Amino acid sequence: MIAVNGFDERHGVQWGAEDSDVERRLKKIGVRVKSLRFAATMIHFDGQYFKRGPSEDARERWKLYQQAEKENRTWTPDGLIKQDRPDTSITRSYRKNVDH
Repeated sequence: MIAVNGFDERHGVQWGAEDSDVERRLKKIGVRVKSLRFAATMIHFDGQYFKRGPSEDARERWKLYQQAEKENRTWTPDGLIKQDRPDTSITRSYRKNVDH
């Protein structure tokens, strides 16, 4: 998670594509992602989660995800560290640590 700078905080704390975005970025640097569908329990603490319909905020977060996917970046400038960095140095340093 540190190698891709964590979750992109522009997605906010409600429904968004933050999980899909971080999965895409982790896969891009070579992390194998295993699905836990039907193998793990998931609990949503937000009681209004299933009552929400499509909102303008959700549409904006989806546009953000689509833009990030188009740019094909691994690092988010709005994650753990509030700074933009080039992908190449991050990916190289992550793979160096994983390979050893």
